[in-house]
Amino acid sequence: MTPSNRPALDPQQLRLLRETLVDDLYRRAPVRHLDVRGAQPAAWALFSSPSLARIRSLALKQNDLGDAEVKLLADSPHLGELYWLDLSWNKIGLAGVEALAASTALPRLGWVALAQNPVENPVPRPGGVDYDGAIMDMEIPKLGLELQRKYGKRDWLSSAYHTTSDYPPDRYL
Repeated sequence: MTPSNRPALDPQQLRLLRETLVDDLYRRAPVRHLDVRGAQPAAWALFSSPSLARIRSLALKQNDLGDAEVKLLADSPHLGELYWLDLSWNKIGLAGVEALAASTALPRLGWVALAQNPVENPVPRPGGVDYDGAIMDMEIPKLGLELQRKYGKRDWLSSAYHTTSDYPPDRYL
């Protein structure tokens, strides 16, 4: 018995309860955007969840995620709709970025934030902006070019922005 005199749930019962609550929430509200805190210890459970199938944007900044966790994300069969991903302020190295670039499970991924990680940020950024906000050129870092040579074109490693109002893209579209 728990302190409130209710029987404690075993792990299987907790899993079923959690899945039921998530399914009920998804039926009631079209959850498409998710901000997660404290993801590192639960990364396997998170990225293996079929509940992620509807997610279009995922913010995972400041979660102590490393290469192993990013590999789990990149291999998840449930993130095929993901377009917008924030992995800033984590512990991601070259192996994690390579896992993202090599992934075939993230076909719609169009924008990734990787600022403040140990690896060089491979994501394009505005180089020059005209007086009216038009981006005159995008700087693609050396690592971004190398990853595209190795794994092919990836939208999140390419320059698709024309004005500063496009960059970064709105995650709620």
